[in-house]
Amino acid sequence: MRVSLLVGFAALLASPAFASASETTSANLSHKAYSKFSLVLPNQAWKRLDGKIEVAHDLGDGFRAYVEGVVLMVDTDGDGKAESKVKGLGGFMKLHGKTRGGKSFTYGVRFEKRGKVYYYAASGAMVGKLDGMTVQLIDMNGNGRYNDVGKDAMIVGSGKGAAYLSKVVNLRNELFNLEVSEDGTSVTATPYEGAAGFLDIRGGFKSKGKLVSAVLNDAKGELSFNITQVKGAMKVPAASYTFVGGLVAKGKEQARIHAGRMTPLSVATGQTLKLNWGGKVTAEFSYSHANGKVTIPPKANYYGTAGEEYVEWVPDQKSPKFLIYESGKKRPIASGRWAMC
Repeated sequence: MRVSLLVGFAALLASPAFASASETTSANLSHKAYSKFSLVLPNQAWKRLDGKIEVAHDLGDGFRAYVEGVVLMVDTDGDGKAESKVKGLGGFMKLHGKTRGGKSFTYGVRFEKRGKVYYYAASGAMVGKLDGMTVQLIDMNGNGRYNDVGKDAMIVGSGKGAAYLSKVVNLRNELFNLEVSEDGTSVTATPYEGAAGFLDIRGGFKSKGKLVSAVLNDAKGELSFNITQVKGAMKVPAASYTFVGGLVAKGKEQARIHAGRMTPLSVATGQTLKLNWGGKVTAEFSYSHANGKVTIPPKANYYGTAGEEYVEWVPDQKSPKFLIYESGKKRPIASGRWAMC
């Protein structure tokens, strides 16, 4: 039997000239490596390390990397000789090389060891100012390119939460078509002239925690927005959007947000779509009753008021307290909690 239980979400839940909506704006970006990666990505595509880091350069299609004994050996300059070491369960390095067009580049990379296998992911971003706003491009799929729409990631503003790289970007709550060079060194934003509406989601989120990220994509994966970028209603192209992920945090506590049972959100031209979500969280769990004993397996799903699901709690979620009542009685006849590790 599966039941639900309401639980409190107590812990978490000189002036520059700016382009107008009718002007084209562009920017040059440069690489910034992060030895401690703290950006919140909509998806982390760790890649299994199989002989090389797949970032092409003028001397080859990747940087050589292999396990030697208990360490990972890495070629960081593309000459084919592995001169740097990663010890233990993870590490960080900077790769240096030239593109096939002769441009010098740097690429931050982080490593994670799982069992006997190493994985790697980008640990840096192409950073610059577009229309006076900080933008960061992240090579989320780890192929050395920064212009893969729907696969790479982008942050607009001072926050840490990234959306997928989108064909349309919101700058100061106006919409622009976005073009990104393959190497991520230049971006150009031209005025968006299509139909648009507004998503008023951030203000409807009820929690004692901070909404760090809440990303919505259109059905084609060509449009993506982190709605925490704007304090009020966020202007977006008119389309149907699906919630693809987010993060809520308070101090050292946090939880990832998945779509769960949320339905698509359709934004009509000139209209504002509002959503109430978060709030008290419902814990759903199964139990069995046999031979006078009630058994509750230590697994629950946690859903918010709009059907969103909360997962990957840090630290691990505390067990709710279960109270068992006899029919018609006001006092519980038994209580208990899961034994948490």
